[in-house]
Amino acid sequence: KIRQAFDYCIPREQVINGLMQGYALPLATEVGTNILGYDPTVQPRKYNITAAKELMAEVFGKTFSNEYGAEPSETVTTTPYFKMTLISPTTNVARTQWASMIAFALTDIGVDVELKWWNWNVIMPRLFLDPAEPTGANYAHGGFDAYFIGFGASADPDYSGQYYNESFAPAGDNSMYVERADFQAIINASLSDPVEANRIAALSDYQEWFYEWVPKSIIRQGLDTFPQDYELEGFDTYNYGRFPWVHNLTHPTETTLTSYVPGDFVDFNPLVSNSWYDSVPMSNCFLSLSARRGIYDLLAYPQLAESWTQSADGKNWTIELKTGMEFSDGHEIDAYDVVESYRVAMN
Repeated sequence: KIRQAFDYCIPREQVINGLMQGYALPLATEVGTNILGYDPTVQPRKYNITAAKELMAEVFGKTFSNEYGAEPSETVTTTPYFKMTLISPTTNVARTQWASMIAFALTDIGVDVELKWWNWNVIMPRLFLDPAEPTGANYAHGGFDAYFIGFGASADPDYSGQYYNESFAPAGDNSMYVERADFQAIINASLSDPVEANRIAALSDYQEWFYEWVPKSIIRQGLDTFPQDYELEGFDTYNYGRFPWVHNLTHPTETTLTSYVPGDFVDFNPLVSNSWYDSVPMSNCFLSLSARRGIYDLLAYPQLAESWTQSADGKNWTIELKTGMEFSDGHEIDAYDVVESYRVAMN
């Protein structure tokens, strides 16, 4: 009931229309509108402080009031029920803004909220702390109470990593320490049944379970647009979300590619930035020695490297660099630049 109350405190429409300029959809569960098994009957909770306060009163036996002049009584408390710390990454201004909106809403229903804005290198050790108990550690013990993070999903979903007991952090992605045999059974059915209709039915059960238990609150489903010129040769459609192969385009005319990123830009230096949003433009500015073409191609293709050979014992690699490739200050790239880049990254 507490998690349901929190879900009522999320102003999804304000976030979408005010912060995302309408480029998103409110979402109740992890199953988006473009994902197999999406159940349109499971709709997100509307922002409703009254409903949230009623649920909290059911749990704690008294209604919280922070109105001016309110007095405590047998049915009313003016003291917050408990304290919790919300953690939000600094790499996305919109996310920090809606974290603040939600923090204010939680204050209205009787939660003493402290909000922390940190870089990912500070947040991640708390999310994947090795806890003394398999239920995870709270903020006061080096873990977390709640955090804001972005999730992606495939068209044919697999949620096992986030909810299986054997996937508890730090060994797996179940950093929320959800431990429910009934939920696992639903996920298993959604993954293993050979009949698609049965899998869709299991995913519908998944959404009903998710809506009731609210292991995490989903705020919105982003809407992205990716333009593609079908006359453009050499364009790798598997990598349309990020454009790491734009330098290989063989279009006969000069081409400018403009992409947008849903977060503030931090730094052009990949060794300084820890923001995923920086990686989108940086992936077009910096080349690796080699790379893969698309997510389904396991072969390595040359980028800065012209070729490479391996010694007989497998311990040494000899890499020949392409000529004529320039570093950001204009000088031609040589082996020193590559070695120094590794050294700086490791230090």
